[in-house]
Amino acid sequence: MSFLQQRFPLQIAFGMSGGPQWQTQIATMTNGKEARNGTWSQARRRYDAASGVRSLADLQQLFVLFAAAKGRLNGFRFQDPFDYCSCVLPGPPTPQDCLQAFATGSLESRYQLVKVYRPSTMQSESAQEALETESQWNQWGKRAITRPHQDSLLIAIEGVALPSNTYSLDVASGQFYFLQGSVPAKGARITAGFTFDTPVRFDSDTLEVTMESFEAGQLPTIPLIEIIEAELPQIDWSSP
Repeated sequence: MSFLQQRFPLQIAFGMSGGPQWQTQIATMTNGKEARNGTWSQARRRYDAASGVRSLADLQQLFVLFAAAKGRLNGFRFQDPFDYCSCVLPGPPTPQDCLQAFATGSLESRYQLVKVYRPSTMQSESAQEALETESQWNQWGKRAITRPHQDSLLIAIEGVALPSNTYSLDVASGQFYFLQGSVPAKGARITAGFTFDTPVRFDSDTLEVTMESFEAGQLPTIPLIEIIEAELPQIDWSSP
């Protein structure tokens, strides 16, 4: 099992269907009331690649990737056309988009990139303005970002953008850190903006297509499923 740095063909991705999925357990009481429990801390995304195939060339590209991935074995990058930026599309991202953490003050610290899904009424506000309390943070949707785009990361400390030569990003994990001489003071608010891919794999070991079904525009489902590679980091709200 490994991860391919190859990206799913963009022209197919733009025609695909799919999106986030949660797992909720629901128990119905004798009086008709419900008890609901969410078992996942972040959503897992599913997609159907078949709906994005428009030509024989598209299908051939899909076969090439399927062979490299060896069915369900290996993961690869997928740019979700509806969710690939820290900000509201079409962007661009800004260094104040999403709260990441409160600085530890240590050169050794690594911070996991996180996208925060803020309510639409607050999208015009920066993370510096909108994220005031721990209760707000806990209510909003979040996801750990492990496959950011190279050179896309923008960072701000207490709302002030930093030069790109003061921090470094690992594009294979989504973790960033500050370089010697640029470590922010303990408790400083770190925000970031970025673009990213979703790590996925094929959810089938078989890819069956006939020329008749292709010409009729009736390809069978070609499922992709997100690979959850990191847990959501916990923010120490006692630091500020």
